[in-house]
Amino acid sequence: MSTTQRALTDFFQRPVSDRTPIRARTGAGGKPKFVDLFCGVGGASLGAVRAGYDVVLAVDSWDLAIQTHALNHPSAAHMLIELPPSEPLPLPSASEEWHLHGSPPCTKLSSANQKRDGEDTEAALELVRWYVDFALESSASSWSMEQVSMPSVVRLMESYKAREHANRNRVAWTLEDFYDHGVPQHRKRLIAGDPETVARLRRAPSIRRSIRDVVAIPGGDWVRNSVHRGGTRRPDPERPGRWIYTEYGMEDALVSVNGPSHTVTSNNLRWAWKSPETGRMEFKIISPFECALLQCFPSEYRFPDCGKANTQRMVGNALPPVVATRFLANLD
Repeated sequence: MSTTQRALTDFFQRPVSDRTPIRARTGAGGKPKFVDLFCGVGGASLGAVRAGYDVVLAVDSWDLAIQTHALNHPSAAHMLIELPPSEPLPLPSASEEWHLHGSPPCTKLSSANQKRDGEDTEAALELVRWYVDFALESSASSWSMEQVSMPSVVRLMESYKAREHANRNRVAWTLEDFYDHGVPQHRKRLIAGDPETVARLRRAPSIRRSIRDVVAIPGGDWVRNSVHRGGTRRPDPERPGRWIYTEYGMEDALVSVNGPSHTVTSNNLRWAWKSPETGRMEFKIISPFECALLQCFPSEYRFPDCGKANTQRMVGNALPPVVATRFLANLD
């Protein structure tokens, strides 16, 4: 039995009475409760609030993320711990209506990391597996997970759909481009959960917004991806077995503010415009505040004074709140 599976087993072998509810049996105003594991700055929690949930517990291992979540969701209980937990989490009871969401760290599951460090990838996949098993064994009324849409994650989720798997009818997943859900950027992610939660997201009506729709005064006419590198290659018709390589030009790295942005990550995007005086391209780094707008956080969302790099990292890792609302609320 793996370490994470043992932690899961130890938790659920404890008597139900040991899992102390953190609040009354119903949330504030009789609302269903929401528990956010790997909560980050609270994108999923904000989406849950908008869908009519009461956020009661948020867990993360990064102190700045917990501080940010607490600034914006002060009524929730906050735990600064590594997951899987060494002690039982103070979850709502089986008699309550509550939703469990988790966004296990995805950095080590990225395409770049999978080419670089297989051991990190396996550890990250094990954490994703732990979370899914935890959700299925919990008393949550419904559950969801956000993760990168890498083949390794897809294969893991497919393993839960195998004919011999005991929970094959309790797990569903979908690959979604968040641009179709009102997020003004091409951000492709895997959303998993119970079948009804996933179906709710799939049947939500398509909404597409541009950069200009969420940033009232863009800092340029285009957005440039600062990490845009490389090019394309095609077979050389005159030299069999050889390739013709074409590097990306400046135009390939630019997208208009009248359309979706590049994906917001921890690497800064840049506004771009052509100087009327010199005719040259000018650039300015997009601020973390502007990136938060591209992630669909409201302008009043609060972040601690922790430096641009940390804020940018938190914003880049966040689940856009609008997506959480769309799989939690009935929008038919």
